Amino acid sequence: MDITDTSRSTSPKYAISPKLAKNELLAIPLFIISLILFIILAPVLILFAILRIAVSLILKQGHGKNYGGLVEREATWLKTADMPLINIVTILHSKISSPEALLSHLKQCLLGPLSQSNAQKLTSVCNSFMGYAYYLNNQVTIDDICNTIAVDGEKEFLDKNVLTDILGDLASRAMPKGNSGLFEVLVVNKPLKKVDNDTYKYAVIFRVNHIVADGIALTNFFLQSLADDQGQLKRSFKELVAKFDASKTKKANTTGWQRIIQILRHIKMFMVYLPIILANSRSSEDRNCLHGPNLSGKKISVYAAEKKGEGLMLAVKQIKRRVTGSTFSSVVLTAISRVIGRHMLKKEDNSPNFVNVMMTALFSIPNMEETPILANYFSLAKLDMPLFRNSEDVNCQIGLMEKYWNEVKEKPDFLVNYLVSRYLFGVLPIPLLKQLFDEVKITMSVSNLPGVPKLRVLEGQQVEQLVFFTHNHGTMGVSFTIMTYDNKFQIGLTIDTVFDCTKEEAQSLVHEVLKEIREMHKELDFGQLGLSKSKGLAIDTQYENKDTKNTASLCLSSSDR
Repeated sequence: MDITDTSRSTSPKYAISPKLAKNELLAIPLFIISLILFIILAPVLILFAILRIAVSLILKQGHGKNYGGLVEREATWLKTADMPLINIVTILHSKISSPEALLSHLKQCLLGPLSQSNAQKLTSVCNSFMGYAYYLNNQVTIDDICNTIAVDGEKEFLDKNVLTDILGDLASRAMPKGNSGLFEVLVVNKPLKKVDNDTYKYAVIFRVNHIVADGIALTNFFLQSLADDQGQLKRSFKELVAKFDASKTKKANTTGWQRIIQILRHIKMFMVYLPIILANSRSSEDRNCLHGPNLSGKKISVYAAEKKGEGLMLAVKQIKRRVTGSTFSSVVLTAISRVIGRHMLKKEDNSPNFVNVMMTALFSIPNMEETPILANYFSLAKLDMPLFRNSEDVNCQIGLMEKYWNEVKEKPDFLVNYLVSRYLFGVLPIPLLKQLFDEVKITMSVSNLPGVPKLRVLEGQQVEQLVFFTHNHGTMGVSFTIMTYDNKFQIGLTIDTVFDCTKEEAQSLVHEVLKEIREMHKELDFGQLGLSKSKGLAIDTQYENKDTKNTASLCLSSSDR
């Protein structure tokens, strides 16, 4: 069923339309609502802020030099998830002859980076006192962090199907030190294959609690700590990360009155949009085959990696040239929308035209020239994703995606949500936060990480694949993570087993996203991967002939490459 079907809602539903904030007369009552809200909540927030300081002083007195401070305010809300883990799968080509020898080598290579002050979180544990999470430093040894993971059976080599079973189990498996540890590295005790006479393919899995850092900060830290060649890596990664900035506060260096005026504008923006964002986040709830029931906690984790010679990144570049104004984000999101739309159509008779999707984007860019810092720089925004179920007009589909993505970049959702998480949620105790985050009315999350060039790590080990998996949260049980490594797509998907989706169907979803990019390329009359002689089509003229009310806002935390 096409999105233009009029038998059901064909536009996103808002409790309060975001367009109201642009009306100066209506902006005044919205500002007043926020002001009243803060006047009511101010005494409570001040009391919790004082309690937070008191808890920190008590812990510092009790633990002395091992006290690592309270979990940062912007990361506190992540503790409301049962297992807020980022799992990173690296497939290595190595001349090391056994998994046990690789583990020993890995420990030796990690000793130096983990001893540095900027890596202190990775050797810490996270405990809770009076509802506030805190770090205890120097509680975890290299032997606690690095281990093998056993695979039963007599086969000499590891099947990919078994590897994805392991990844699903690890999504809910406790971390070291009774689940208080924040970092773990696991080497699977069987190689995936023997590449040649003296080279094996191994799977190494990094597990990090999300409170430590976001995906880009982790990538920056691990690359600067473990990559063999730092020069070109730093330059290319810095250029890519710079495109991921979603901040409204880092547009230019300002001083004096300009800075004051900028701050006042942001305060006004925050106060006007806060009631709209809060009302819309609590009012609209998805009802579909991938959202609704409480999550089981058991996960399916699958991935798809573009193979050598497929040329999907080239395909995306050619699509961008054909569809005027389109970006990497709009192309990939169109592929995801088509795949999810068709999946829901198969699973339910009354499948929706829109789903709520949580997007993540950088709010602050890490400085790539300095020592890498493990921190959470990201913010969130909830947007409505239209589901495209057919391939009738790929130009229009991609163009509409880009149109609404541009509108999203003009809205302050990322800024407002960052400030709320840091200055409001950040002072509240975790049990209270869990009540606020008990029901996330969103179907899935889509995250994207900057591309990484092909590299060697750990003194000569060649990285062949690099795949990230992000966690589910609340009742949001589907998480896509997209990365390009060596100019090839790597897509990870984590989905809770409570949904009517088998592992085979989940695996098909990630493969279908890559396939859909190829299909869109063909639909634009490229044929094989080569540019057609036809000129790009202007999207603006298509908007004039389409009912744009039948579409919705959409966003991907992605570089618009």
